[in-house]
Amino acid sequence: MINKPSLSRLKKYRCTLLYVFFILLLLIPFSLFSFPQAEIPPELESEDEDIQQPTIADFTEGDIYISILPDPAKIDSYFNSEKEVQQYVKKSNTVEEYLNAAMYYHFNALDVIDDLAKDKNSKKKYLDLAIGSMEKILAIEPDNAVYTAYYAGILGVRGGYTSYPALLQYSNSCLKYFTKAVRMDPSNPEVRMQRFLSLIYFPYKYYPSLIKTIEKDLKIVEMWITQVSDAAATNEQLKDYAAWLINTRYQCYYLIGNYYFSEMKKKEKAGEYLSRIPEESTYYNDAKKIIDKL
Repeated sequence: MINKPSLSRLKKYRCTLLYVFFILLLLIPFSLFSFPQAEIPPELESEDEDIQQPTIADFTEGDIYISILPDPAKIDSYFNSEKEVQQYVKKSNTVEEYLNAAMYYHFNALDVIDDLAKDKNSKKKYLDLAIGSMEKILAIEPDNAVYTAYYAGILGVRGGYTSYPALLQYSNSCLKYFTKAVRMDPSNPEVRMQRFLSLIYFPYKYYPSLIKTIEKDLKIVEMWITQVSDAAATNEQLKDYAAWLINTRYQCYYLIGNYYFSEMKKKEKAGEYLSRIPEESTYYNDAKKIIDKL
């Protein structure tokens, strides 16, 4: 005959389980976040050893590179609703259609274009749709470095709307696809700019070696922007494009300055970048708030 446990024994058993569960909750965060550095792809660490990095000569003597991605400011003029996007893609299924759709979904997730993605679940939905559109593009043009880099950037954003272990999986995929894109076209400044604008959001605490890549990419972006802005002095058609790039340069200065200040606690290095932002820039006020704390 099996004896039934008494009520007091059940209560003690339940309390013990709750206590063990509470201890596990305390221990899990430490076990999860003690090893993210190992998630960095080895090929990213050794990139300088086998990839020829572009030099200033590539930009002073070479042709001017013009971005192949659509202007984000014009994407909202293509569609008025998600339904329109779906109908648009069904018509021809070309790279151009998929790319416009991917950018629309991506920027909706970031609340750049409109308010369709107000909550976290909506953001995940739109990022997943953007990822799906980019995967269709890469199935058509697997060797396009810019599209590969854009796909990597969306994966990085998607990781911010998930939890462990998917968070590290998205982050790792983001890093791998960026590395793949750079290997495809090491001198492409658009690829470097996309990688910079993504890696700058990776926590330094868990990815300390990424600062080398971030700095390297920024130098290449700076050379590109200087090339375009110099050419715009004598080419009227480049003026609007140069103005957009110059504003992007100040955005980069703000992001890396804030990174050095908040993530790495290096005030002098933060001030070095933030002080380059002029008063007429839209990033000046935010930069000044940090400078005042240095």
